[in-house]
Order: sequence, then C-alpha cells, then structure tokens
Amino acid sequence: MIPSALTLFGVICAMRKRWNWAFALLALAVLYKFYPVVLLIPFLIAQQKDSELSWKSWRRLVPLGVFVLVCVVVMGVSLLLSVEGTLSPFSYFTTRPIQAESLPASLLWIMSIVLSKPAHYAFTFGSLNIFASGASVLSILFSIAELVGILYVFWLQWRGKIDVATTCLLILLVVMVTGKVFSPQYLIWVIPLVAYVGEDRRWWVICWGLIGLLTTWIYPYIYIMTHNIEKVPYLAPFFPATTMRNFLLAAFVLGVLHVATYNRSQQPVFMSEPETAVDDPAHAVATEG
Repeated sequence: MIPSALTLFGVICAMRKRWNWAFALLALAVLYKFYPVVLLIPFLIAQQKDSELSWKSWRRLVPLGVFVLVCVVVMGVSLLLSVEGTLSPFSYFTTRPIQAESLPASLLWIMSIVLSKPAHYAFTFGSLNIFASGASVLSILFSIAELVGILYVFWLQWRGKIDVATTCLLILLVVMVTGKVFSPQYLIWVIPLVAYVGEDRRWWVICWGLIGLLTTWIYPYIYIMTHNIEKVPYLAPFFPATTMRNFLLAAFVLGVLHVATYNRSQQPVFMSEPETAVDDPAHAVATEG
C-alpha cells in the first residue's frame, strides 16, 4: 500500500505540475517496489512538454536530478548494508517462470487442452508456476508485446491524446497484462489510479468490480480449497476464474487504448484534473458557482 500511495501522490503532483515533488515521490515509490520505475519516462515527457524553459537550459532537468539524487542516496545506503540483498531482485525477476495466475498461463492452459498435452505445476520462486509446452516461446512473445505496448502508450502521451495520469495507469496495466507473473497485490498498486482516472464512469466501475470479485474468489477462496498449493491448478474453478479475470483485464486495456487512439478532441481523454490553475480567477468563479 505504501508504494501505491506514493505513486498516486506523485501522479497527483505531476497533474498539478509540481514536478520536484512528483519526481521525489516517484523515486520513493521505486525504492519501495521497483514496478513504478516504468513511470519515469511518462513523468519526464509530461514535465518536458510543460516546461517553458529553453531546451538548452539545465533547469529543465532539475526534477529528473531530484529523482536520481533520492535513488542514489537510498540505494547507496542499501548497497553498504547488503550488496546481495540490493541486487538479487533483478536476477529474481528475469529467471522466474510463468506464474499460474497470469494471462500467459491462461493461454498455456487453453493450449494444453487443445493439444492434449497436460501442463505441470510447481511452487518455485515463492509462487505457483506453470510448466507447459510452448511456455518459452509464449514468454518471448509476451515480452515483445509488453515493449510494443509501452512504446505505443508513450506515443499516445506525446501526441497529447492522454494525460500523464492515464499514461501511468495504462503503462502499469500493460505491464500487468503482458507480464509472466500476476499477483493479487498488483490490483492494490493500480486501483488508486483506476479510481483517480476513471472516477465514477459506469463501465469502469462495473469492469473493475468484476475484476476485483474474481480476484478475491481466486485468492484466497480457491487457494484454501486444498492444503497442497500445487494441487490448486487442478481444482475445477481455478483456471476458468483466472482466465475470465485475465481476459476481462486485457479487454479493459484494449478498450482504453482504443478510446485514446481515436480521440480527436483537443483535450486528453479521461482527464483526472482540470488544466486550469487553482488560482485562476475564472476557475474560482466557476467553482463558487
């Protein structure tokens, strides 16, 4: 919850153009959990587009300098305390297999049924993972899809079709959908941004209500149906529930990307905050009215 809150506060500061605070909060979020590091480029794009300084001015890079300074100081202390503990998470994420609740696992499950080649499951790397025919190829394809998806979201932001808050949400969702690991805690990381960007839009509330209910059913309720965690994938409701949740999440991401792609207005879609400054007299009159 801490990195989730720090990320949300950083995004709010970015929307309000308080760039030093935005980058400092993002740095703290990254130091708690590495996942928000993918938001550095959206922050930088938004800050550079907002800056009225000359492109040659070094002051354009002050917020980025704040981010780097905070990370260097804290990582330096961490390295002094434990080099292995600081660097081990990087190798951990690159070597772990496909986790059973992820979208690639859902596709492997469908493939195992169609091809009549049963998958195998094991509890490794602190999670329940799937081992099946075609897993390595699928992992590569999803890695390519993740890179393409992230670059496409950056392009949408650069074209002004989405604001920094929507960009950050989409980046995290693309990483979640295309990643080889899906954990219920990932929803804790994105739900604050979903609420901030989506507000009370009905289709957002319905979609995320279903995603939340399915995830809660999967964990903890399906998991506690057996005392052996490696037996969980063999339970009848497990893969239908995870596949439904993953397909729904993927459909939501594609739907938001579709809306953003065909946005022809002069304003970004799903704007979370008005662009008018708080101290603008016209804004004050409108607010009072």
